[in-house]
Amino acid sequence: MNHFNRPFKQFVRLHFSSLTLTFLLLINFVPFSCQGQNRNVKRSFSEISSDSLSSIISGKWQISCENFSGSMYIFDLDSIEIEVNSNQIYILCESKIKKISAEGVHLGLFLVKPTDLGSGGMQLNWGHFEKNTEIAEVIIHNRKSIELNWKGFYNQKNAKREWGTQTDWQQSSSVFPICLQKCP
Repeated sequence: MNHFNRPFKQFVRLHFSSLTLTFLLLINFVPFSCQGQNRNVKRSFSEISSDSLSSIISGKWQISCENFSGSMYIFDLDSIEIEVNSNQIYILCESKIKKISAEGVHLGLFLVKPTDLGSGGMQLNWGHFEKNTEIAEVIIHNRKSIELNWKGFYNQKNAKREWGTQTDWQQSSSVFPICLQKCP
């Protein structure tokens, strides 16, 4: 039996906002390829210890650190700036923890407001987008790898999702959800 298939008990303490969550987590270390790409990332919390969740995930995240489009800047759980489309749509989001499982910490992302819009972004009716409906889900696997499942903006007037397939990430990747890596 190699060391990737042995169960491993990890005591994890996550700090976020004023809430401290402590639990015992039983995980199997099984390598997986994020999005079927050739990046082997261990689905585990082995890198999460007593650091706060915000400090673990803060930084710039992209499909490729050499590619400059489709960035997500995580400042903390309440302040995430997403470059949805380069020079067109930049938004501010906040996150809410949905669940914590063996595969990672699941965050729901919610629109706060657009921060910068080009001509394409100005064509969207931002006043109709629901701010209490999740626009994306992020699964934090470790300090270097997160999955992004972009859903799009929910238009409360027509009860439909908008801009669900036009992001820079979806134009750069053929596999979904999208694997993002932490960039310097």
